[in-house]
Amino acid sequence: MTSAKKDLRAVGETVAAEAAFHCTAEEFKALLEDLVEDTAPRLFALVEEEGDRADGWVLGWGMAFEDRATVLRADGRAVHHHRSAESAHRFFSRFGKVHLMWCPPAPAGPCA
Repeated sequence: MTSAKKDLRAVGETVAAEAAFHCTAEEFKALLEDLVEDTAPRLFALVEEEGDRADGWVLGWGMAFEDRATVLRADGRAVHHHRSAESAHRFFSRFGKVHLMWCPPAPAGPCA
């Protein structure tokens, strides 16, 4: 691990301005790509089922972070904050038959 990478980690997911002086532009971009990859949330959907497999629709889209989850309802009317994707699932399941569906990870590669 380079000293610049240690500097980035030491500031808690924030880019330290001084790190730019310890590496090339390409190295710094690589550090930022690593930071994004390491801290990216997992994406999930909450899908409501109607009847017994008669129909279904996406109720909301979520992002699961290490310490919380945020759900945006598909109709755009509300944002919900929960402790986890599972707690969001439990909350929405009180109102109907809801499935927690994890989205596949994005293909590996540098962020643009």
